[in-house]
Amino acid sequence: MNYFDSIRERTEIYTGAMTSASEGADPAEIIGSAFAGLCDNVESQPIIDSGKWMFGSTLATVKAYLDSIEIHQEQ
Repeated sequence: MNYFDSIRERTEIYTGAMTSASEGADPAEIIGSAFAGLCDNVESQPIIDSGKWMFGSTLATVKAYLDSIEIHQEQ
């Protein structure tokens, strides 16, 4: 199993889910449902909630990192 291929495949699945969602839909709900689909259990609310939590947690971690660094633009 190639780790980077797995990441690429998951990214494509989640991006596809976001792209096909209706405008104004909750991104966490979309990703949670896609995660449940990957777990082969689309009806399980706890699995959907886990996917939603992981999505929110990942975004918060990325935001914290970006807030902690200084980005310089070359002119």
